[in-house]
Parts: sequence; structure tokens; C-alpha cells
Amino acid sequence: PSFQINDCRALPIPVPTKNQLASCKKLFEEAVILQQDFFVEKISTTERYQQLLIVQNKVDAFVSELYNL
Repeated sequence: PSFQINDCRALPIPVPTKNQLASCKKLFEEAVILQQDFFVEKISTTERYQQLLIVQNKVDAFVSELYNL
């Protein structure tokens, strides 16, 4: 199977609202802060993993909402 440019037309590309963009930015910032805290040894590997898992679940919910899944 090959992918051709016309195949892109079938991909749904939602246009997020301002509120959705703000939510996405907040999630990104949460993840960045967790990584920064880990690199300066404010949090452990285990805590980073647990906290990033929470952020990932929020991202999954955000994407589900964005695509109406």
C-alpha cells in the first residue's frame, strides 16, 4: 500500500477553538515543567513517570474531545 497526496483529503483535521488551544498549551506546559523538575532533580524518575501518565491521560481525553470520539 502506498500513500498519495489525495489520501490526505480523507483525514479529518479539526480546527480547535481558542479554549481548546489554551487547554492544549496548558497540558504542554505541565509536561515541560515535569521534565524540567526531573532534570534538576526536584522529582524522582518514578514521580515523573506517574505525573506524565496523568498528563498523557489528559492529552488522550483532549484528543478524543477534539475529534468527537
